Formats: sequence, C-alpha cells, structure tokens
Amino acid sequence: MNERSIIPKGYHIDKQLFHDDLITFVRGEIKKLTAVTVFYWAFNLSIVAYAFYIGTKSELGFFKIFSNMCLGIIGLYVLVPIHELIHGACYKIAGAPSVQYKALWRKMVFFAAADGFLVSKRWFVFLAIAPFVVLNSILIYLVCHTSDIWFWSLFGTLLFHSGGCAGDFAMISYFTRNWKNEPITYDDMSKKESYFLLKSRN
Repeated sequence: MNERSIIPKGYHIDKQLFHDDLITFVRGEIKKLTAVTVFYWAFNLSIVAYAFYIGTKSELGFFKIFSNMCLGIIGLYVLVPIHELIHGACYKIAGAPSVQYKALWRKMVFFAAADGFLVSKRWFVFLAIAPFVVLNSILIYLVCHTSDIWFWSLFGTLLFHSGGCAGDFAMISYFTRNWKNEPITYDDMSKKESYFLLKSRN
C-alpha cells in the first residue's frame, strides 16, 4: 500500500501506531482528562461502588461473591470475539470491503481492522463505541433479571468487559479532542500499523 496515495489532499499523519505497541497509546490517551475518559472512569468506578454496596447486603459472604465475580473472566473471553465481530460489522456498515481480526496474545490485545479503508470521525466513533453499548446493555439487563449467584458472575463479566474497553475509549478520546481537525484513520495490515490523520491548517 502506498501511504501517499491513500492520504486525502489537505491531510497529514498525526499519529502512526504500531500494532505491537498499541497499549502505549491507549495508556497515554486514557489518562488525559476529556469528557470521554471521564465517562469511562466514572462508569467503571460506579460499577465497583455498586458492587460494594450490593455486596454488603448479600448473604453469600465475601469469598463466595469474589469467586463468582472472578468467573466473569471466563465470560469476558466468551465476549471478546463477539466484541470484535461487532466492530467488524460496523466496519462493513461503514462500507469497508473486508475486515481482518487480529490477536496479540502476549499483550492480550484484540482488534478488528479494515486494510486501507479510510474511516471518518463519525463512523469511527460509531464503530468504536458499538460493542460497549450493545454488550453492556445486554449484561445490565441480565444482571437485573437473574438469581443471586449468577448475578455476581454476570456482574464480574460486566466489570471486566467495561474495563477492557479502554482501547476503544482511548481512540474515541483522541478523535473528540481533535474533532475540529476532521480526524480520519486507516489501517495498513502489511506494515502492522494504523494511522490517524488530521486536516492540515493553512
């Protein structure tokens, strides 16, 4: 893929992300104070706070609650492929001709990518937030309509999944911070890189 041929006129590369080092970008971006990151941290902290509140009223005991919540890790791994398939479906809705799914097992990073497909800011926010909205809505519904034991396992899945959405929220945060510069992005799977482009200022 020729980088220069794919970059729209009037744009420049602002971020070049190596797929093997995505965690560095996510850690840096998720720490920045934006409306997006504030929502992410507030949502996760509210889940933890609610767990403590409900836990004090439960008759199961701390060890039983904790062990059941840890089963949520299993639930998380069940959700990972579904999470990425939702990203992929959104890429297809946006018009991507093909979607690839990648896993960096050593770093526990999973992502969907559309090689050489330019994604505008609105489409990117849509495809990035979709798994969080869809899967967490389902989990919250199940948590509210289940028995005490399954409650904690599903609650753990909700907590782990929400925490695992840090990468999506980091990307959205970058896009919203640069909204006025009309950010777009594309992936180069042959180079194992992703690019964030901003409109150049005259």
